[in-house]
Amino acid sequence: MKLRYSLKMTLANILITILTTALVGFIVVQGVLTSQITGAADTVGKAAREAASMITVFVNTVKVENPEGLKTPSVYGVPYGAGSYGEQNLGKITPGEIFRQNAGYYARQISSVYSMKTLIFDSQMNILASGEKDEDYSYYIPHVQKVIEEGRGAYVYSSPAGQDIIIYFSPIILEGKCEGVLILNYLLKSAELAASSLIRLFTFAALAAVVCSAGLYLLLHHWAVKPLRMLAAYFREISEDENAEFPKITYNKKDTVGRLVGGYEMMQRAMDEKISELNYEKEKLSAIIGSMQDAVIAVEEGGKIVGMNDKVALFFKGAEAISEIIPDYDEVIRLALADPTGVSCEIEYNSKNFLANAVRINSSPRGEGVLFVISDVTAIKKANSEQNRFFSSISHELRTPLTTVIGYINMLIRRGTADSKLTEKALMAMDGEAHRLLRLVNDLVTMGKIKKYEFALVMSDINLNVLLSEVASQMDMTGTQNNIAVTYESVELPIIKGDRDRLKQAFLNVTDNAVKYSHPGDAVRLRAIKMEGFVEVTVRDYGEGIPADKLERVFEAFYRVEDDRIRLGERGGYGLGLSIVKDIIEGHGGSVEIESVEGEGTLAVIRLPYKNPRQSEPAKTPQEDEESGDSEQI
Repeated sequence: MKLRYSLKMTLANILITILTTALVGFIVVQGVLTSQITGAADTVGKAAREAASMITVFVNTVKVENPEGLKTPSVYGVPYGAGSYGEQNLGKITPGEIFRQNAGYYARQISSVYSMKTLIFDSQMNILASGEKDEDYSYYIPHVQKVIEEGRGAYVYSSPAGQDIIIYFSPIILEGKCEGVLILNYLLKSAELAASSLIRLFTFAALAAVVCSAGLYLLLHHWAVKPLRMLAAYFREISEDENAEFPKITYNKKDTVGRLVGGYEMMQRAMDEKISELNYEKEKLSAIIGSMQDAVIAVEEGGKIVGMNDKVALFFKGAEAISEIIPDYDEVIRLALADPTGVSCEIEYNSKNFLANAVRINSSPRGEGVLFVISDVTAIKKANSEQNRFFSSISHELRTPLTTVIGYINMLIRRGTADSKLTEKALMAMDGEAHRLLRLVNDLVTMGKIKKYEFALVMSDINLNVLLSEVASQMDMTGTQNNIAVTYESVELPIIKGDRDRLKQAFLNVTDNAVKYSHPGDAVRLRAIKMEGFVEVTVRDYGEGIPADKLERVFEAFYRVEDDRIRLGERGGYGLGLSIVKDIIEGHGGSVEIESVEGEGTLAVIRLPYKNPRQSEPAKTPQEDEESGDSEQI
């Protein structure tokens, strides 16, 4: 049974009152008894010493008054002749013998005078006189022996048969020798009566104190615990409403309630700070999880989802359950819970590739759970595929010219150089193939540097009119061989900041593609106009155009819309030109787009900013810095 706090305190108060009263009563009763015993001991000791002195005087008087024993002396009006001596010659009897022969008489006289039980022992610890017959005197023997040995009186406190008695032992000294011991027994009736009265008094006092203390406690309890009740009510209220107001409690800061209220206020401040820290950590964690590029899903051991970030909905649109996302969902959870290092699995969803890593977490009080971190690896898979295609393409591109060169070399080895026309033809073919290899290597080196950010853009002020006029003039000479005209219409353009050589390379590549895929008699037109914040340069041809299903891949390395090397002859490229163009233009903070209609021609649109150009290009090497002179490098 559980007791209320107030009842517990009432019972504790009563118990304390009872124990305190009992302790005080015990101390007082013991003090009274001790005082009674000490006073009685002094009284009995005084009487015993007087009685022993009287015995000594009596024995000595007998010796002095009757040195020859001619008559019988008397003491207290009683003749000695009535004793056991008769008409003996007392002068020849020793004091010890007188004492032993008259011990019974002494005991009766002393008992009559002092109203105390009297016993006498001789020096051999034999009982000489006693007031009772058949009494057991063994209790007295050790004390008698001690008094005889020490030659001085002593007393003991005893309670035989339930009665408190003081027993005093006084030595009988005759002619310097202890001839016996006188024992007086004093009954402590007054001490018993005093102790009983005190016990009754303190019993009544204890009952009265219990009643008074319980009543006083109950009377003061309501007033004393009122602040505590107010605090308890506030605690209940604040558990339901965090905006609850703290009650107005009048208290002294140094008393218990004051320390309690002060401690609570300190605890509240500490809790508010801790809650703020936890909220901050929670928000920070939520921000981190929300900003992750991976999808995060937390599930309980049974498979119930307890949390996820926004990437889950972005990655897996239309999925209604996690089992639709992760194949063998239950088995993955089981393995993750069993393996502390976690497990991984690949996922394909909506034509995309994902990698899910599942690791065990402790989500107490719910028990253990599993955290899924799902990464979109579609780009990585595609990059691996592109890499494989790249190596396949480069192997093919290298093998073809090398095979031609080796074939002509073997032919010259077999046939010799006697035939000048054949030798010239072989050398010309090998020279063409060698230059093709050189162009391929140069393109690969350029693209590799761009991809690895190992090239530096040497920035300077550029007049695009001059640059585009040079490109048009150079490509017009190339197009003349196939009756293709390349034109540029000069307009007023702002000065831009960029790497002149890199931009010229990009414009030449785009214009060269336009010339290659134009029909004889066609024209390729370069134009440039000023827009808000950028310059737009267009290269227009009216050639074969690009099929719509291949248009989005024209910027991929080694991708060519037309692989007809027979038609292209020596002008055939490797599919690297537009990839390099895109990297150069984007390196200048611009963009490049290709618009085309199959059979009608192609339009390349290049946009370059002339305000706030990018300043994040890698630094030049020291050698490049020396070569660039005063040019600004970004």
